[in-house]
Amino acid sequence: MIDLARKQAFLLLDDIISNKKYANLTLKNGLNGFDERDRAFICNLVYGTLDKMISLDYVISLFAKGRIQPKIKNVLRLGAYQILFLERVPDSAAVNTSVELAQSIGKGALKGYVNGVLRSISKNKENIPYPKDNVQRISYKYSYPEFLVRELISELGDKEAESFCGHVEDHKTCLRVDENKASVSQIKEQLNAQSGVYFDNCIYVSGEPALLENGVCSVQGEASVAVVNALKLEENDTLLDCCAAPGGKTVYAATKLKSGKILALDKHEHRVELIKKNAQRCGYEHIITALSADMAKNNSFEAFDKVLVDAPCSGLGVIGQKPEIKNTCTPEGFAELEKIQKTILQNASAFVKRGGTLVYSTCTVRNKENIDNVTYFLENNPEFSLDSLEGCFGESFEKNRDLSKGYVQLYPHKDKIDGFFIARMKRN
Repeated sequence: MIDLARKQAFLLLDDIISNKKYANLTLKNGLNGFDERDRAFICNLVYGTLDKMISLDYVISLFAKGRIQPKIKNVLRLGAYQILFLERVPDSAAVNTSVELAQSIGKGALKGYVNGVLRSISKNKENIPYPKDNVQRISYKYSYPEFLVRELISELGDKEAESFCGHVEDHKTCLRVDENKASVSQIKEQLNAQSGVYFDNCIYVSGEPALLENGVCSVQGEASVAVVNALKLEENDTLLDCCAAPGGKTVYAATKLKSGKILALDKHEHRVELIKKNAQRCGYEHIITALSADMAKNNSFEAFDKVLVDAPCSGLGVIGQKPEIKNTCTPEGFAELEKIQKTILQNASAFVKRGGTLVYSTCTVRNKENIDNVTYFLENNPEFSLDSLEGCFGESFEKNRDLSKGYVQLYPHKDKIDGFFIARMKRN
C-alpha cells in the first residue's frame, strides 16, 4: 500500500522543482487533509530534500548509471535524503517506499533500478568519497553551489565558509510579543516558550505559533527585530519603509510610535494588501499607510525622519527557511540584485530629512550586497555618513560587538539567529 504522506511529498517536490515554484507557498497549499504528524513529515521531506539537493545529486551520481528520468530522479532524491539524513527512518523503509512510489507514479518498469541505486547508497553511506578539491568538497558535502562556496571562502576564509555552509538550523519559531498589548513573561509562560537569544520581546516556540490573530504575537526573527531597533525610533517620528511587504518590520516599527506615521511601500499590489492586513491584524492601521510604489524607479514623497531600505536580496542568511535558493541562484542573478539594491538605496536617500537616519539592511551575508553597496553609496553621497549603532540593541546584543563603525553583519553559524546585514547612516 502506497505511503500517502511520502507520495504527497513527492508530488509537491516535483512541482517545486519542475515548475520553479516557491517551496513555502507550495507546501502551504499542499498539506490539507493530513494530520499534524504527516504534515510535519511531508515538510521535513520536501524542505530537507531541497536543502540537500546538490549533495543528494552527487551521491546519486556515484551509484546510478545513465540518464535519469526527471521524476525518477526526484524519487531517488527523496529516498536518498531519508537514508542519508533521517536517522529515525530505517533504510529498508526508505528503499521500499521509494520502490512503491515509483510504481504509483506509473514508473513500475524502473522499480528495480530505484531499488538497486538506493540499496547501494544505503550500503555505502558511511564511506561517501568526496573530492579532494576544497571548493568541490564543501559544495557536495554541504549542498552549496560551487561558485557561491568560492565566493564565501574569498570573504570568510576556508574554516568560516565551511562552518557557514555546514550550519544546521534550529527550527523553532521566533515570535515577537507586542509589549503594548501583553506581558512578555506571561505570554512566555502561557506558550511554554524559550527566551530570545538577544531581545526580551522575542520568544521561541515549537510547533504552530499562537496568539497571532489579535496581534499579541507576530512571527518575526530576532535579526529582523534588530533592523527596526537600528532606526532608534521616537514616538513622533515619521518613517518611510521602502520595501515593506509583508509588513513585519513595519508593524514592529508602529509599536514604537504614538503620534508618528509610517508610509510602507511595495511595488506589487497584492503584497501591499499583505502590509494592510498585517497592520489591521495588529491594530496599527491608524499609523501605517501602505501604497504601491517601485523604489527602483523615480518617486515623489515628502521627507521623513527615518527611512528604512530592507532591500530585496539573495536571502542567504535565511536559507534554512528557503532552501530552494541554493538550487536556483546564479552569479548573473546576484549581479542583477546588486544593481537593484544600489538603485533603491540611492532613490530612497532622497527622502531622508537633514539630520535624519537611513538604515540599509538585507537578509544575506554577501559583501557585494552589503558593505560594498554601502561603501559605494557613501562615496557618491558625501552628505551621508555611517552613524554608530551603539545603544540601539541593548546589552545582550551589543556585548563583544564593535557597533561604533555603524554597521553589523550577522551570521547564522556564529550569532545563532538569521544572517542579516544592518547599516545605519545619518544625513548631515
